[in-house]
Amino acid sequence: MITILGGGASSKLFQEVREKKGLCYYISTGAEQYLETGSIVTQAGIAKDVEKVKIAVKATLVEHDNMTKGLFSNEDIIRAKEMLKGRLLLSMEDSFNIAHFFGNKKLLEQKIETPEEIIKKILSVTKEEIVELAREIFVKDKLNFA
Repeated sequence: MITILGGGASSKLFQEVREKKGLCYYISTGAEQYLETGSIVTQAGIAKDVEKVKIAVKATLVEHDNMTKGLFSNEDIIRAKEMLKGRLLLSMEDSFNIAHFFGNKKLLEQKIETPEEIIKKILSVTKEEIVELAREIFVKDKLNFA
């Protein structure tokens, strides 16, 4: 979900808010995972122009809402899966990243999974699961803005 929404130049937010509307220099969405909680953050570099900020925030919220409605294609899902798979495999070429990967797995999830097991899970994700997750996360009453 995060990769489709804001995970690079082909993401929905990058294409809509940056490329089509020209409202920001950069825009991305990422996740922070902690032991009992986490956060999903969308951030953008926008000029000090109140109107542009308002339009960019509104456009970002539209894209969040589109995720809850399943308004993304199977091609978006395939592209996101391949991107995640590629990033994971590339990160496994560095010994520090390997140690960090397995340490985080043990610390945050209390279990060790191999990159191959994670890739299998990534590739099995369905559109319905993405929409369900988006509906759980993008609840307007619970969003924060800073």
